[in-house]
Formats: sequence, C-alpha cells, structure tokens
Amino acid sequence: MQPILNFPDPPGSPLNGELIQLRLLSSADTHDLKQAAEDCSIFKWFIDGWIILKHGMEAYVYKLLEEQAQEISLPFVVWHLQERRAIGVTRLYNIEKRHLSCEVASWYAKDFHRTRVNTEAKFLLLRYIFTTLRLSRVSFEIDERNVPSIQGMLRIGAIEEGKRRNHMVLADGDFRTSILFSILAEEWPQTKIKLSDLLNTKYS
Repeated sequence: MQPILNFPDPPGSPLNGELIQLRLLSSADTHDLKQAAEDCSIFKWFIDGWIILKHGMEAYVYKLLEEQAQEISLPFVVWHLQERRAIGVTRLYNIEKRHLSCEVASWYAKDFHRTRVNTEAKFLLLRYIFTTLRLSRVSFEIDERNVPSIQGMLRIGAIEEGKRRNHMVLADGDFRTSILFSILAEEWPQTKIKLSDLLNTKYS
C-alpha cells in the first residue's frame, strides 16, 4: 500500500473508544475546556501552557482552529462519554504532508491523569495516524522533568531519540529541555499490542 500524499478530510464522526471519543475541536468546547483547566498546574510543562495561562482558553482554542484551517494542526477534544463533557485536548501539529509526519501533544483535566483516558486517547489517535492518514512517523516532545509521561512513552515502545536543550521558554520564564520520542509506521503493530494490553489488563 502506497502512502497518501494528501490527507483525507478531517473525520466527520468521532473516533470512538469505550470511555472517550475524540471529536474535532470547535469554539463551542471552550466552556468545557475552561472547567477542565481549572487546576493550572497541569500546564507547568505543556508546550502551549503559556497561551492558556497568559491569554486564556479562548486564545488557545482560536490558535488551534486557525492552525487547523491552515492544515498544519488537527485538534481533537477528549470527550468523556459518561460525564458528557470535554476533559482535555489531543492534537496533531507540525503536520508535514510532504514527509508524512506529525507531532502529538495532549493535556487532560487533573482528575483524569494516570487513568484509562490517556491510554485510550493515545490508542485512538495513533490508530488514526497510521491506518487512516497512513503517516510514516509520529513524534512526541516531553519535558525532561515530566517523569510519568516519559515512562508512559517507554512503556508503549516509543523510541527515545535525544534531547532538545533549552529550546522553549515556558509560562513561568523557565527554559524547557525536551526529550524527543518517535513511533514509526512499521512499529505501530507492536505499539498497538502494548496499548491494547494496557487497556485490557491494567484498566479492565
């Protein structure tokens, strides 16, 4: 199967899991996302945290929708099926159609950290990236102090490629050094198994 050179239209229906759906972001989600972001500590190391902390959720949502219109980002809200509200955002960004690659960044309300939500969201998004968009590479940049996220990447078999030292200034003025991880299309089958095992055992 040859990789596509143009992305299909964004999904018209949600990406469905057992606990959550990934729905394309809209401005109507702003209220829910404000509530999800009440504990601002979740943005301490987040790449776009400075926008939310300094300019508000409206500015963050506007930025993501503008990037979607330019086809350089594809943002989804993480919709909790039982609670019937958006509890976070996961998105593709730095989309490179020519090189069939993208990066992924996510955040969730504090109550849903280290729960099934993150694992299920990763499964749904990676499956979409590799089976629908048929990209060759997805990468993740994680603050070197964010040990739980780093451990999560290693747990599903993502490959550590190195560090980007002091490449970003965070909302509090500190420099961020990021560890770069990646997953390639040929590695997706094994990553899929590891994610499925986590969903079927740890969260069963």
